[in-house]
Amino acid sequence: MTALDALVTKRDAGLAWTFVAVATASIPAMIVLGEALWAGFAVLLVIVALVPPLAARDSSVMLPWETLAFAVLPIFVRTFGPPALDGVALSFVVSAIALVLVVELATFTSARLAPWFAVTLVALTTMAAVGGWAVAQFYADRLLGTQHLRSQNALMWDFVAATGVGVGAGIASQLYFDLSAVDTDIDLLGGGD
Repeated sequence: MTALDALVTKRDAGLAWTFVAVATASIPAMIVLGEALWAGFAVLLVIVALVPPLAARDSSVMLPWETLAFAVLPIFVRTFGPPALDGVALSFVVSAIALVLVVELATFTSARLAPWFAVTLVALTTMAAVGGWAVAQFYADRLLGTQHLRSQNALMWDFVAATGVGVGAGIASQLYFDLSAVDTDIDLLGGGD
């Protein structure tokens, strides 16, 4: 490894740790705002992001900072964005966490994922989580008298958003891997060897 490679690695790890710190700092802010679900997403993201450095016992072994930036973005959208983006933000954060898990598998393990499987895994995980959340909201509305579900039309658009965001996240990650020097055993678009 050259001195330049070592510098780039340290800078990239530093940026990754910055996004982990941002996610960690958002947890109490979300709790204060009464957003327990989003605080839970932030906790899950931090836990998943900490697995590689803890397993390797090396703070420089981190996910690509771009992946963590993608994962932290929905928390800001939810906090500062218009309420109309709530369904998209939910799909985005679930998709981002699924993507982080796929990137961890591809980068830090010997697992080999077929291109179609990795994209499908991210998309289906996103759709399943959003669907599960819709079922939970339905039963909360019915049993507790809440008004979480706005309409069937809005619910269907949330599912469309979940599907689009999940597929888009899988394709975007492959484009990132194609354009960067990240060493993984994943080729989500099938363009590798």
